[in-house]
Amino acid sequence: MLLITLGILASVGIGIGTERWDRARARRAASAALDLLLYVLLPIVVLTNIGRLHVTTGVAAGIGIGYVIAVILGVSAWLATRRLGVERPQAGATIVSAMVANTGYLGIPLAGTLLGRAAIPAAVAYDLAVSVPVLYLGGFGVGAAMGTEGGDSVGSRVKTFFTRNLAIPAAILGLVLPASVFSDGLVDASHVLVLAIAPLGFFALGVTMTGESEEGELDLPPKVTAPVATALALRLIVAPALMLTLSALIVDVPDAYLLAAAMPSGLNALTAAHGYGLDARIVAAAIAWSTALVLAVCAVAGAVT
Repeated sequence: MLLITLGILASVGIGIGTERWDRARARRAASAALDLLLYVLLPIVVLTNIGRLHVTTGVAAGIGIGYVIAVILGVSAWLATRRLGVERPQAGATIVSAMVANTGYLGIPLAGTLLGRAAIPAAVAYDLAVSVPVLYLGGFGVGAAMGTEGGDSVGSRVKTFFTRNLAIPAAILGLVLPASVFSDGLVDASHVLVLAIAPLGFFALGVTMTGESEEGELDLPPKVTAPVATALALRLIVAPALMLTLSALIVDVPDAYLLAAAMPSGLNALTAAHGYGLDARIVAAAIAWSTALVLAVCAVAGAVT
């Protein structure tokens, strides 16, 4: 738990320090890091892992609940932003921040730390079967529809969605190819990539929090605007409450699923903002605040247990 927290703080701190030292280079580095995540690392991880996913009946029911929750969060965020009267890029950023959870880079290590190593397979299954599709279909779809980089027509936005979403063909290829193609060594190598993804993402977060702040002044803590508060409430309160309620009413899901539903806004929400032109300031603030709150709660829970 301590190592996870220190790693996050170090990566964000390096991003902040780099941006303050040389803004132009920091922004180029952050953009390159997000491009590397978007077009190379994430598609490789999806390709090499999705074919190894084994879903039982009980696990499938929990995964279905995860999809229902994602839809409820997305629709709720959309309705809230309509009432707030924000522009499309701000609305899209709020929706993506609410829907996309950090069940991979943070959720899997926390499952092992708080619930024991036996909970890790369930945490991995949820990340691959729920969070990955929600990101690449839901999050990137919202980005293409509402971002400034999507285009002026429906056709151009559909084209942008696919051309900047290489994980979809990677997932299809991973499902089509036989599992024997992906050796244990190849899968293990992809897990090393996962470890590299988190520092890159949190570095970009630090740069974004500084570079996107008003007049270049860093807001620490980041400002909690109405869209940010909406994303935080949906991500940290509504999502786990729904998982707990639906689990009690429909099927008993693994504890790792309950933990996954309570995870903060995902780093890849920032990737969606970067790739499609959503409001990066809202996304960065939602990630920073939700991550800090979850780590604080988990630290207290770990100390108590």
